[in-house]
Amino acid sequence: MTEIDRYLAWLADRGHVFGDYAALHRWSVRDLDGFWTSIKDFFGVRFHTPASAVLPDRRMPGAEWFPGATLNYAEHALGGPADEVAVIAFSQTRDRVELTWEQLRDQVSRARAGLARLGVGRGDRVVAYLPNIPETVVAYLATASLGAIWASCAPEFGARSVVDRFGQVEPRVLLTVSGYRYGAKDVDRRAEVAEIRAGLPSVEHVVHVPYGEHGLPDALDWTDLLAESAPGSSRSGSRTRSACCSPPAPPASRRRSCTATAGSSSST
Repeated sequence: MTEIDRYLAWLADRGHVFGDYAALHRWSVRDLDGFWTSIKDFFGVRFHTPASAVLPDRRMPGAEWFPGATLNYAEHALGGPADEVAVIAFSQTRDRVELTWEQLRDQVSRARAGLARLGVGRGDRVVAYLPNIPETVVAYLATASLGAIWASCAPEFGARSVVDRFGQVEPRVLLTVSGYRYGAKDVDRRAEVAEIRAGLPSVEHVVHVPYGEHGLPDALDWTDLLAESAPGSSRSGSRTRSACCSPPAPPASRRRSCTATAGSSSST
């Protein structure tokens, strides 16, 4: 059964019966409030502050959807049964890594608490000079759970381009590796990390994610960031007052997994 079939069956149980796709499409464009409310409910979107309306003003430009509503992205991204695999990672640097949903939620919770201890709260910026590895996924979700803003660059980027990008957002925390492996070559990025740090005066804390052959002794280690789990920062506001790392699991038909493959990175 396709997702749209499930949606049609869900609508039929609530009194909305459509004979074909064309009928569903007509309803979706004529009853915007009804259609988008049904989408919110079908996919289990959880607002912590309810919306005052669905679409009070339909003028373009200027239309605003669900005004007043707040939600937490990380809360929605972390659903899944405890023992099901959520992340699978392969790398030349490491053996295969797997994280279950429960392990992922635990790591995100710990990273969230660690970032909060560093003073990160809603609206702050956290940046990453990291490859596409599980720690990057964890750090991103932890950042989002606090209502903070995330930006990343792959460690293949040169220092100048990273400073040009990160400098625009004035980050408070920098997460970084000291290097990585490409084929048989060990790529040392410690000089680039030092240049990036020097070019970002707003950075108050540097967190080193162990990955390459080298360390960063003057940075906080990733394992220390995750050393303990604690409630989130009080600065996080209404977007983050939920139990962001242990949401109810979505229906099985709509579960998704994240896969991190080291060796290449995409910027966010």
